[in-house]
Amino acid sequence: MIWWVKRVVICLMSGFFMLFGIQVLISAYSQKDLGVFVILFFASNFMILISAAIFFGYIYRMIRYGSGKDAKDPEEAESAETVENVEEEN
Repeated sequence: MIWWVKRVVICLMSGFFMLFGIQVLISAYSQKDLGVFVILFFASNFMILISAAIFFGYIYRMIRYGSGKDAKDPEEAESAETVENVEEEN
């Protein structure tokens, strides 16, 4: 259950920053100074790119787990990998 809550919160945050990046991109076109326009344009595109990659990556993982393609529970898989790593070190 905690796995789902974490993923939903991250999707909401990345969605917010994606919308914020779109707002910055729109506001970039109203600038009169070319230097400010360039800075806002590239900054907004960077925000949109990173946010969209995170958003769609987590959506893909949630759909894949929800459809049953991943048989393991994500929380159990993470804890199992940790236990295997600890056993390999000893």
